[in-house]
Amino acid sequence: QMQQHLLSRCFKGSIALDIPSPPTQDVSLALAQVWELWLGFDWEVRHNVAANDKSIAAIGKAVNLSTSIDDDMNRAFEQYVLAALSVDPTLRGVVWAIARRQLALLEKMSVQALWVTLDRSLIQAAVRFEDTVEIFQASHWELLMGREMLPSAAKG
Repeated sequence: QMQQHLLSRCFKGSIALDIPSPPTQDVSLALAQVWELWLGFDWEVRHNVAANDKSIAAIGKAVNLSTSIDDDMNRAFEQYVLAALSVDPTLRGVVWAIARRQLALLEKMSVQALWVTLDRSLIQAAVRFEDTVEIFQASHWELLMGREMLPSAAKG
């Protein structure tokens, strides 16, 4: 739910919340692609709930779809944040987007924990979890210190 809300806000923008609409066509296309993937995932989950399908196969399919969306969604959000900050570095709405992404990353970690309970590859799940924790930590420092203050920003 959190990812859907964040994606919707970034895709549409909000004058009241100081969240710009996608600042470039590439960002708009990336967000639109992720939105389409999200709609497919949402349909699959709703279909399983309506059919009362709680099988390991149904849960595994939903987890697979969620995992495939996560990487695309994180790339699209990163593109959005970088493009929006390049247009106007003072946008408070971009801070909001980064903060909301934190909640989306927490959801992602929960899905990764579900992988372990489904007896999926423990090593692969651990690596993906560590990657997500690193993204979460980097975003957290961005919120605290600002992107321009981070050592990685000086390199890029």
